[in-house]
Amino acid sequence: MYHWEGALQENGEVPVIIKTMQDRYAALEAYLRAHHPYETPEILAIDNVQGLPDYLAWVSRETQL
Repeated sequence: MYHWEGALQENGEVPVIIKTMQDRYAALEAYLRAHHPYETPEILAIDNVQGLPDYLAWVSRETQL
């Protein structure tokens, strides 16, 4: 439930986590904004300050163009 345009809204939503590298964020955000049905979608970037090196290397490899 949330307030939007002065009214209480209740809609089913599905949270999604998308992993990418910082240099790919702008392109990802642009794509999500262009394809999301909401005027103001909930898009959050969470900085990774530490992680398993092998996993972070995998994310880096998998998000290259």
